[in-house]
Amino acid sequence: MIFEREELALMPYVARDQLGFIACLFGIEQPGVAEEFLPDDDPEVVTYLSQPRRVEAMSHLYGGLTITDASALAGTYRVSGEEGQYINAVQTCWNDNGSMPNGKSVVELFDIMGTLHNFDKNSMRTFARAARDFTHNCNLYAQGETINLPPNQISLTTAASDAAPPFAYDHENRIRALEGLPPLTFDEFMTRGDS
Repeated sequence: MIFEREELALMPYVARDQLGFIACLFGIEQPGVAEEFLPDDDPEVVTYLSQPRRVEAMSHLYGGLTITDASALAGTYRVSGEEGQYINAVQTCWNDNGSMPNGKSVVELFDIMGTLHNFDKNSMRTFARAARDFTHNCNLYAQGETINLPPNQISLTTAASDAAPPFAYDHENRIRALEGLPPLTFDEFMTRGDS
């Protein structure tokens, strides 16, 4: 799904980066993240939307993340805005309590077509990590730190078997480059004691 500049301009709440520049636009207020309202003709919003990589990354992110396997969960899901907050809240509950919210055995999540899906704890944890990585990598692309947009399709089976998210491997090698060290191969990264 590609959003036109005019559609993105209808997202008047801004989140700012550490330098005070607009980092992302939201259609609704995001408490603690994007509480500042700016009209769509504000010079900062106009400048932000004139940056093609940011618009492309936002469009990619708002298009959602598609699960390609696990037929009961197959579908495209929004992972930004309120949906992203919900996914993050479920993951936070798991991290804090070791269980799903309210002790449930499944979490319900609608795909973009309005179909309700029941995620068990393993599929939800895997999906939440994939959504986090997808969002993070869209932001890295928007900031010019990566060359390509991240894939917007995942296999829960493959993702569950991955021991380390790809962004961790890329991040480690970015740090090594800044320190003047040679990059690690993926096998070297996976066999380090602290990964």
